[in-house]
Amino acid sequence: MVPGFRFVKFNDVEDLKSQFNEKVCALIVEPIQGEGGIHACSPEFLTAARQLCDQYQALLIFDEIQCGIGRTGRYFYFQKFDIKPDVLTLAKPIGLGLPLGALLTTDRVAPTFGPGDHGTTFGGGPLACRVGFEFLKILQEDHLLKQIATTGDFFKERLLGLKSKYPFVLDVRGEGLILGMELSFPGREVVNRCLEAGFIINCTADKVLRFLPPYIITKKEISKFIKALDKILSEVNLATQEVDSVSQPVGGSH
Repeated sequence: MVPGFRFVKFNDVEDLKSQFNEKVCALIVEPIQGEGGIHACSPEFLTAARQLCDQYQALLIFDEIQCGIGRTGRYFYFQKFDIKPDVLTLAKPIGLGLPLGALLTTDRVAPTFGPGDHGTTFGGGPLACRVGFEFLKILQEDHLLKQIATTGDFFKERLLGLKSKYPFVLDVRGEGLILGMELSFPGREVVNRCLEAGFIINCTADKVLRFLPPYIITKKEISKFIKALDKILSEVNLATQEVDSVSQPVGGSH
């Protein structure tokens, strides 16, 4: 652990309160955990975070590098709640694959920065910034946010259909086009089989299949993937049952 840093139990309001005092300068929150397994912070936790930061004059920093800039069907995920961070970190989608990130602050925080105080040696060049500008233009003019929300709902509904079919699918969660399917076993084999079938997904937190498709994905493409995933899960289920049957002890007297 980095000196001066402490971690709070996820969505645990009481633990958050117990660790806050006048020495806390900032609280960093990832509203939807990406690498952590697509877990969303509860409204109660975010509300408590804002109240405590106000009480102790600490900064509330939201990391929306993965869940921001349209990924949930909103420009920013925090817009779902009546909560506003002091600092917002953004990256990934804004540069469409080129190295580009952004740091947004409130008017109260912005004057504390001066030229050269915050920057990067690997981003923000003219090409990346021009691409970022065009992306934001498309996001607004092509009504892409509405499309993301609609296709995201469709995708999640289909994943929930697989959850009802396979008992080893423990949970489906997320919003928009940041979705996760938690399995009862490590998901690396499913990821590999999906790749063989022509679909790129990944697994985080060992057992959570993570789906972060392009914003322009269609319902037809989602249906094609769900059909392939259904087949893969059925094969994994059959293989698991065969292993279980082989490992069962044989009864009888000797």
